[in-house]
Amino acid sequence: SLDAASFALAVDDATRMERAAWLAWLESGSREDWSERVGRLKTPALVLAGERDEQLGPDAQRESMVPHFEHARTVTLEGAKHLLPLERAREVARAMDEHVLAAGYRALVASGRVGAKTRDALEARERPDDPDYVPRSMDAAALATLRAMAARIVPQDDADPIDLGARIDTALATSGGDGWRFDVLPPDADAYRAGTRTLQDAARKRYGRAFDALDAERRDEMLALVASGEVGAGDGETAVTGRLGRAAMRAWFEDVRAESVKAYLGHPRTLARIGYSGIANGGDGEPKTGFARIGIGERETWEPVARVDRAR
Repeated sequence: SLDAASFALAVDDATRMERAAWLAWLESGSREDWSERVGRLKTPALVLAGERDEQLGPDAQRESMVPHFEHARTVTLEGAKHLLPLERAREVARAMDEHVLAAGYRALVASGRVGAKTRDALEARERPDDPDYVPRSMDAAALATLRAMAARIVPQDDADPIDLGARIDTALATSGGDGWRFDVLPPDADAYRAGTRTLQDAARKRYGRAFDALDAERRDEMLALVASGEVGAGDGETAVTGRLGRAAMRAWFEDVRAESVKAYLGHPRTLARIGYSGIANGGDGEPKTGFARIGIGERETWEPVARVDRAR
C-alpha cells in the first residue's frame, strides 16, 4: 500500500545495507533469545503493530514483546503491514505524541501532589482493556449494542479506543455505579439488559438489522428517536417483560450518555489530553502542596498542558 516515493525509499534502504550485516541478522541475530536477560522493564511502552503484518503482527507482539513490560499498551493499525512509519506516518506520529504526553501525566500522578486513593483509582483506570473481554452483567449481544451506542455518544478516532462498553459493564457487575436511578427504571444492570434488548428490537423492526450492524448515520437516527421518546416497548408507558417503555428508554439513554462520558473523561489518557490538573489535590502529606498560582491565565510549572494534535 506504499506510494511510489515511499516504496522507492524502502527499497533503497534495504539495498544499501551491508550484505554481511543482513545475513548476520537473518542467520544468527534473529534467532537469539534474550528474554531472561531482558526480564520485565518498568518503562511505559507503546507497542505499534500492523494488522496485516504476517510475521510481527498484533498477536506476535502481544506474545513476544508485551510480556517484557510492566505497563504496555498495544495499538493495532488496521490494514497496515510492517513498515508503519512509511505506511501510516500520521497515525504513528499521533500515537507517539499521545504516549509521551501520557508519560508526562503519569509523573504527576506518581508525585506527592496526588493522594494515594486518587492514584490507585487512576492506575486502575489506565490498565489496558482486555481484547477478549467477556461481559459480566449482560450477554454478548447486549454488550455489542452498548459498545455501538458508546461509539456514537463519544466518538474516538484513536487506533486504540477506550472500551467504554466493557468498562460500564464491569461497573454494573461490581456495583460501581453512582448509587441512584430514575424512578421509571429497574436496578441498573436490569435496565441495561432491558434497554439494549429494546433498542435491538427497534433497530430490527426499522432497518431489519441489529443496532450494532447499522452504519453511523442509522445508529444516530435510532438514538435520536430514543432521546425524543419514540422508542419503547408496549403501549404508552407500559413495558413488556424484559423491555423498557418509551419514558424508561429515554431516561435510560440519559444514564448511558452520562456513564459513557464519565468512563471516557475519567481515563488518565483523556485527562492528559485535556491537561486536567485537578487530581493534584495536595496529596496525603503535611503541609499540603496545592496551587499557588490561581490567577486567570496563570499556570504552575508542574501543571500538564492540553494536547495539541500536530499530526492532523
